[in-house]
Amino acid sequence: MKALDLARGTRGNSMRPKSKFVRRFHSCTGEKDKLKVVEDLAKHEFPFISCTMALAMGQNWASVQCVIQMGRTDPSSICQMISRSGRAGRPGLAIIFTEPKRRGGKNPVADFLPNLTQTNEDRMDALAITPVCLKIAFAIDNFLGYIPLLVDDPSYKQEQEREKSAGFVALLARP
Repeated sequence: MKALDLARGTRGNSMRPKSKFVRRFHSCTGEKDKLKVVEDLAKHEFPFISCTMALAMGQNWASVQCVIQMGRTDPSSICQMISRSGRAGRPGLAIIFTEPKRRGGKNPVADFLPNLTQTNEDRMDALAITPVCLKIAFAIDNFLGYIPLLVDDPSYKQEQEREKSAGFVALLARP
């Protein structure tokens, strides 16, 4: 949230509980404050919430246009978070910040041995470096429990074709 203040030139604004730009919703946020944040967001009194899974689970707000995931967790949780954007037939934006290299982690694709089960750590490392479409990677992870690392992975190709034949919208961008 400090980065938002820096970018906007509004030092300390994000720390104000009734900020007109961003508010917090975490497990340690008081119940009355949580209700007020949700109520004010619904009234469009501010556009951003800095939150944990405490807010993401079970919410179905069509107005959410962008979700930014910061830090490591398991890919299933990331999928849960980013799938909150782009509801009601509108496109959404999901931004995932990952570390480019993890000390002691699997950083190039060559570090992953074929036919070995990916642990949660492996799946997060794979998510950070995979060249494949992340929407398809999450679908494969949800069904088969691994993140594909090659565009010629048979499961990747099969899911890609399934989504195409079902009329799914292709991703608009991929870094």
